Amino acid sequence: VTVRGDDDLMAEVLAAAEAEAHDTADPALQDERTMRRTHYSRSHPLTDLPGALESVRTAFYFPGYTGGADGRYSFPIGETVRLLSHFSHSQTDVEALQVTGMMGSINSPFDFDYYIANFSKPLQVSVPAEAEFTFDFELPIHASLDPIEYIVATTIFYNNGRHVFASTLFNATVLLHYPPRDPAAQLLTILGIVLPLALVALGVCYVRNTNLEQAREKQRAAEAAAAAVAADDDGADDDWAEVAA
Repeated sequence: VTVRGDDDLMAEVLAAAEAEAHDTADPALQDERTMRRTHYSRSHPLTDLPGALESVRTAFYFPGYTGGADGRYSFPIGETVRLLSHFSHSQTDVEALQVTGMMGSINSPFDFDYYIANFSKPLQVSVPAEAEFTFDFELPIHASLDPIEYIVATTIFYNNGRHVFASTLFNATVLLHYPPRDPAAQLLTILGIVLPLALVALGVCYVRNTNLEQAREKQRAAEAAAAAVAADDDGADDDWAEVAA
């Protein structure tokens, strides 16, 4: 899956699909192709979509995710969400439908025309009538996004050799959330914070105890010296008393 933020790059998928669908078209359809190409080059391909073919049936599935009680999906920030897209059709007047690609977007919940991220995947797969195909599409949820609601939309594009069509697979409000952290990673993070603090505390205690012990030793030495001086003074007094006697 290629992440593209440039609308012109996404429009190229539609332009290529239309060119393929009209390689053998008559002049009238060639004019239609030119008009459509001009139209899509000036607008976002996920905003101004061609219509869907009635004979096409689609379904979606997000492996590992289920809608909540209100049916709303919640996706983790910083991870890639897989979308499985089921595609089938019953149009028998053509040999096959050509599935040209898929596109997806994350949009502002306040303004759908504001695109926060665009994704596209070229396919070029021929799907015969009554056949069923499942396509794998990825939606990278960028780590810089906030844990709020967004609108996520995904669309599949195809043609029948004459016209280009698009079917919307998913278009709904989703809630982004920060993923739960691994317990081992949490433990390492806690240890990474606690151990340095513990080492600093032990160092402070060691220095404090060392200084305290040195102060005590100095005090004991001073007391011993004072006692020795006092003893010498007492001895000198005794000697003087004996001489005087």
